[in-house]
Amino acid sequence: MRKEAIHKWCGYHLYEFEVGATLHKMGQFIGIPSEDEYGIESIRGKTLDSGKEKIDNYLKKYKRIKFIYDFGDNWVHDILIEKEVNEKIEKPICIKAKLGAYPEDCGGTWGYEKYYPNDEGREELDLDFINEELEEYKDFAKKLYNMKMF
Repeated sequence: MRKEAIHKWCGYHLYEFEVGATLHKMGQFIGIPSEDEYGIESIRGKTLDSGKEKIDNYLKKYKRIKFIYDFGDNWVHDILIEKEVNEKIEKPICIKAKLGAYPEDCGGTWGYEKYYPNDEGREELDLDFINEELEEYKDFAKKLYNMKMF
């Protein structure tokens, strides 16, 4: 998944997905696993490796996934499947997006409000741009999944 493309972000920050969460229970976390030096796994369970897990498998079951990008800025997004299409689609596409694209490294929602008080830093989401990025990512993702991990 290339969620960063929607905002024209570069994708160099840490991120994670959370799937299957409810109001009363944490879900399964998928991201870049690390050593559990602070005991976080005892609270929220083991983080699955996003390089090995296919997010679309979880979307089929849950229809909603939380995506957190840049743990410093803490951009939290809800990815929601509103409608499934029964056509065979060779690549991911975005047919609708709400709100706008925020500048990367602006300090999250708090920094954005401070530096852009009149909302002038946010761009309208460009579906053509998003889908072009997703098309380019398709070939990269195929190569990535076919690579042998060492």
